[in-house]
Amino acid sequence: MKRNIIRALAVATVGALLGGSAVACSTAADQPDYLLVRYSKEVGGGISFKECVQPSRKTGTTWNDQNFVLPISLRTWNVRPEGGDSDKPVQTGTKRTVVPGSKTNETRPGPDVKVYTKTEFYLNTDCGKATEGKSTDKNSPVVRFWENTGRRYTVATDGTAPDGGEDGGGFNAVGWNNMLINTLVTASEKAVRSASRNYDADDLDSNVGGVWQQMEQQMSKDFVTELNASIGGGDYFCGPQYRRDAATGVATKVAWTEQVPDPAKPGSFVPQEKSGTCPPVRISITDVVFADAGTAAARANVSAAELNRQADSINSQSKVDTANKLKEAGAEGAEVQRQQTQLQLEQERTKQVQACAANPNCTVVVGGGSGVIVGGK
Repeated sequence: MKRNIIRALAVATVGALLGGSAVACSTAADQPDYLLVRYSKEVGGGISFKECVQPSRKTGTTWNDQNFVLPISLRTWNVRPEGGDSDKPVQTGTKRTVVPGSKTNETRPGPDVKVYTKTEFYLNTDCGKATEGKSTDKNSPVVRFWENTGRRYTVATDGTAPDGGEDGGGFNAVGWNNMLINTLVTASEKAVRSASRNYDADDLDSNVGGVWQQMEQQMSKDFVTELNASIGGGDYFCGPQYRRDAATGVATKVAWTEQVPDPAKPGSFVPQEKSGTCPPVRISITDVVFADAGTAAARANVSAAELNRQADSINSQSKVDTANKLKEAGAEGAEVQRQQTQLQLEQERTKQVQACAANPNCTVVVGGGSGVIVGGK
């Protein structure tokens, strides 16, 4: 009890030193790519949500305020062989295959593959409708994210700098990456493993029939399910189509297209228009390779042999086609020669008839099954 009284006196003293309004200074979410989430420290030691301050908006702050900055720009998590945010792909199983020679259609797991992905997302910084640049909805997505997840991973510390600032306060990139690894990345990896088992390994390796796009659609749905299961925040992250009103900070309704199963053609997909304020996070497949080098080499040899077979078949067919065309050309040439000979004979007979007509001792006989006969009298 005595301790609380002393704390209360100290608070009152500080408040008096700062002036009757207890406004110490003016601060801002200075960077256009960051939102400021503000809390108030209470006399009893707790803190409570006060307001969100939109980017580049100045606002008065009191001595007992705590300020945390969160990013509003498009973010990515890129997994690449040469290293991006990570160089570690998701190793996962594929569709089961029938055992060769099995009379009972016995199946076995498909070969493992390594899947490289790129995840594009926004943190859902919707804080409710703002008045004069400030929002106070404590049940908004960004406040729930901060209280349930962001604070836990120290995504930001008390301060307004986007890079930690001289005093170490502000956005914490290390904490942000740690949060992503334990939430978004984990959920996307589980989504990849869940979806890959529906597809043939060879199809994935070669992206046959645009199978990557089909798998990406399934992964987006599974991602939300996994994120809800792990942190209860399926709306914490949104896809690249996400938009927020610059003045109010409220997420606006947008449209996007999803590929959904075609009920008329199993295994096929058709586009479907969707709309809402938080489109799905985009997880794009950038490469798929066989996990086992021996399997990859064997598949490559099979592919090379098939390509050679196809090339031989094309060459053989080409030779057959060439021979047929030459034969046709030969037949056509003989017919042309016959017609030319016939024309020459007719021209010669015409000359003979004309010469006979000019000679009174010459007789022209027409018909008789022999055409035109020219003879002397």
